[in-house]
Amino acid sequence: MTKRKAIAIGLVVLTFMLLHSTPALALRTSILFYGHPIVALTTEIQEYEPYSQDDKELLEKENAKFYRVTPAPVEKATQGHLYTWKVRKNIFIYFADYHGEG
Repeated sequence: MTKRKAIAIGLVVLTFMLLHSTPALALRTSILFYGHPIVALTTEIQEYEPYSQDDKELLEKENAKFYRVTPAPVEKATQGHLYTWKVRKNIFIYFADYHGEG
């Protein structure tokens, strides 16, 4: 492996780790990759406490938290608003996925 390749791989890994170092950054990165770059930069993020016992058990089992974003991105296919997101912590980095309302 050349020195140039090693530096490129190191930069990619470092960028990935930085973009997933906090729940807010992981959530913004996920929204960006869902295709909503402006919302990813401007949305307000708030921690959300679920009402359902099933959701509370899921969060405890997966070492995760729910977050709500406002304004929420709008899914193009169904025109649904993507309000609630689940952010999981794996070792020292965070991963965010859309959770849904139901």
